[in-house]
Amino acid sequence: MKERRVTYFIDLLLRIIIGIAFIYSGGIKLLDLESFAATIEAFGLVPELFSYPLGIMLPLIEVIAGTGLIVGNKESLYTITSLLFLFLCVLIYGILKGIDVDCGCYGPNDPVSTSLSSLKTSLVRDLIMISCILFMFYYRFSEKREFMKILKEEKNE
Repeated sequence: MKERRVTYFIDLLLRIIIGIAFIYSGGIKLLDLESFAATIEAFGLVPELFSYPLGIMLPLIEVIAGTGLIVGNKESLYTITSLLFLFLCVLIYGILKGIDVDCGCYGPNDPVSTSLSSLKTSLVRDLIMISCILFMFYYRFSEKREFMKILKEEKNE
């Protein structure tokens, strides 16, 4: 029982931290849409025509999903997981192509990107967040298994 409380607390703490990170990241980008659209263009993955609409949609999704993650919305966990894998693919692409740009992860004035000027740093940060997300999935599936086990025991009695 004590172990379940600890894992619940860890899950809650991770949801809050990652949720706030996504809300902050999306909010900063929404405050400077032009810079974020320019960052999207710098990667050269989408036509220029789509950079600005994508520059609006991605931060909005980040803010909504981050808020949902904090309140425990299951779909938000899947959305953030998808976003992180998308970001990983873009960062790996940038690293392999030798693109020397700010990743745009936390807006144009991201202190980590400006001080270290490396997509690799952002990649490591995203990998750490994915490891936290994996814990959240583990917690949810273990809770579901525990619940199903209790239901089976009650049914057999």
